[in-house]
Amino acid sequence: MKKGTCSSQAPIFVIAPTGGTCFIYRDLCKYLNTSITVLALKYPDISPSLFSEHSEDSVANLASYYIEVLRSIQPEATSYILLGTSFGGMVGYEMSQQLSSLSSTSVHISRLFMIDTPTKESLRIHFDDTTSNSNKNVKAIVLWAMFGTKHNFSLAQVEHECMKDEEQLKRFCIDKKILSSNAVDLDAEFRKVCQYMHIFERNMRAIEDYTVELLKSRRTEVNYIQVKSPRPHDPVEPYQTWCQAVPRNQFKLFHIDGDHLSVNFEPYVQQLASLINKELLSSSMS
Repeated sequence: MKKGTCSSQAPIFVIAPTGGTCFIYRDLCKYLNTSITVLALKYPDISPSLFSEHSEDSVANLASYYIEVLRSIQPEATSYILLGTSFGGMVGYEMSQQLSSLSSTSVHISRLFMIDTPTKESLRIHFDDTTSNSNKNVKAIVLWAMFGTKHNFSLAQVEHECMKDEEQLKRFCIDKKILSSNAVDLDAEFRKVCQYMHIFERNMRAIEDYTVELLKSRRTEVNYIQVKSPRPHDPVEPYQTWCQAVPRNQFKLFHIDGDHLSVNFEPYVQQLASLINKELLSSSMS
């Protein structure tokens, strides 16, 4: 995603959040120090050849897959720096846990940046709360959670206007500018939206299934970034569970302007990049 100017500076590996794409880190890359390289760990579904092998996307399975990718990119490295916003931070934490369980290796995560990463205890949206007649309700929640803020529509609108069938859903996506009516292949673009909705749902369920255990590694420093202005449906003080799981001398808590989503974009992402630059460059000089 970003090629740095300093070969001795360890790269940051960024992990896809709930939606399964690393595009969310594009603004961050613009403001990170020029010396820093950023490499994206893409969600397996985006690589069709990996779909069948990694179709059960628990946090543990994704972490295992990403460790394989890390080792293939930098097989000689003994430590790695990870960054994940939201769900991506949870996967990064599990990667540290799994590497610590490998007694045959000294490879570890030296630093993990977690950006407003939730736990199941902090979620305000729970798919399990829906009834048995819930498939349409779940789709409505997913569409709203993914696009509602950016495209200015409420959950009630989604439930009322677009849950009858796929054609109605497609029209809603066009009306709200999620899809462009001028797209060369509108059906293909709509299928992509549906695919990302499916990924988002699976990963939200993975959050609900994941139990945060005490950090195993004594060599992983966790830098947790908590947003100052959470929206009504954003996680509630998600850092609480993480700070209880990580030893005090390995946990740093920071507060950044913005909400769960907007912290990744301008103008708030400039604060985020400044914080990361300071933490990484000061440690590399010490």
